Amino acid sequence: MDSFPVCAKPNCQHNDPETCSAFGLSNGSDVMLCRYDGSLYFVENIREMSAKSGVSSCANIYKSDPDGSGRRKVATLKGCTLSGLYVSGDRGYTVAAEEIADENGLPTAEYNYYAESFDFKTNDLKNLGQISRLYSSDTVGVVGEYGGKIYYMSVGAEECPEGLNAASPDYFDGLHALTVTRFFALDPETENITESELPAPGNREGMNWPAPDIVAAAEGFYVCQQGDTAVIASPDGSVRKIENHRLSERAADYPVNGMMFNLETLLATELATGDIYKLKAGAIGENEAITACYEGNYIVFDRFTREFRKILPEELFEAAP
Repeated sequence: MDSFPVCAKPNCQHNDPETCSAFGLSNGSDVMLCRYDGSLYFVENIREMSAKSGVSSCANIYKSDPDGSGRRKVATLKGCTLSGLYVSGDRGYTVAAEEIADENGLPTAEYNYYAESFDFKTNDLKNLGQISRLYSSDTVGVVGEYGGKIYYMSVGAEECPEGLNAASPDYFDGLHALTVTRFFALDPETENITESELPAPGNREGMNWPAPDIVAAAEGFYVCQQGDTAVIASPDGSVRKIENHRLSERAADYPVNGMMFNLETLLATELATGDIYKLKAGAIGENEAITACYEGNYIVFDRFTREFRKILPEELFEAAP
């Protein structure tokens, strides 16, 4: 239950980016990591702009030992930035964002998004095809894996409001009206990308900007929220709908130990059965989230203090599942 900087240097004060491996990489501030086969992998995005050369982007992937030592660059993709690597088998799946420049090399707020895979065995990056072309930097990323396919979500305006440009005062209101949410499925065997046939989530209520409601794929399940209806697709392909029930209030939540937790309503949904269990009041703090289950304990993370703690099932549930 300890957290620590990813640095193995003895007596390091973790205050020198030149010597401490826990610091972000080179001059990139957008760094994401994952683990594969006992090693850590870092995705670093660098985006620079100058009056002479315009905008330029570059994504690097680094590999290191689990303690941060032995860090080395293993792949580079020029002209794009990458999202984090979603690990499945021997590959990491991500999205490459290519910012479109105008005739002067300046950014236009228009992007091409591509499905990209990284082979952990060979360190090769491969473009699997275009997902979408959007105006403004909206949400495009990997939702997760279900039924042997990798699912991607694209949220944004697929066409520019007529007569508008990024400098127009009503530009974003125009984009708002044209924003759509689409889901795509990638077959890792054939590398074909098709529009998903799974139920898609509705829009989040109370949002000033169109955004999808809860959607996640993990532990063999696919879940989403359609208004007041919870949708659960099980590993066997069957789909269950629970009326007047919310799986969670946070769009970033995902299944943990086969359950979805709603810390606003203090209810937990067992995905395999659809059974609903009551959580004890005060068991989880206002700024905490249930992130994992390990050795019979639920692991709780405080988003403000960045601290972890563990809680037993009998301390979490009013009546154990």
